[in-house]
Amino acid sequence: MAEIGDTESGSALAALQDHGFVVLRALLSDAELAAARDHADDLLRGADWSDNGFDGRRTRRVYSLLKRVGSLEPLLLHPEVHHLVTACLGEVYQFGMLFLSAVDPGQGAQQLHFDAGSTPFPGRWRRRSTSSGRSTTSPPATVLP
Repeated sequence: MAEIGDTESGSALAALQDHGFVVLRALLSDAELAAARDHADDLLRGADWSDNGFDGRRTRRVYSLLKRVGSLEPLLLHPEVHHLVTACLGEVYQFGMLFLSAVDPGQGAQQLHFDAGSTPFPGRWRRRSTSSGRSTTSPPATVLP
């Protein structure tokens, strides 16, 4: 797994480019992390199981997250997240299709796809294989450990 603890931004970017994702450990303080988890749990309590196989029937999603971002906001505004996003997508970007997803035990992998196929991402994000052999087709999301 591409996992970064207290290391340089360059290591996180290299892991992201190499593996197609990165887990940023210790991104938030203990208090911020607890608040973010509580807020995510509250939002997911109101979410029903998906009704289709594409999303995954053992998956719950909360859409339009920006209007109720609450304690998750420090993740979006964190300088390391900003650095990684701008390194991959450029200085001008927006979080327009942000959602919270809980994939519960028993759910299989979702097929690779573009979430917003009409968005002209830089060529390196269209479809590529990472050094681990995994194919990626969209920019990765921030993972809350």
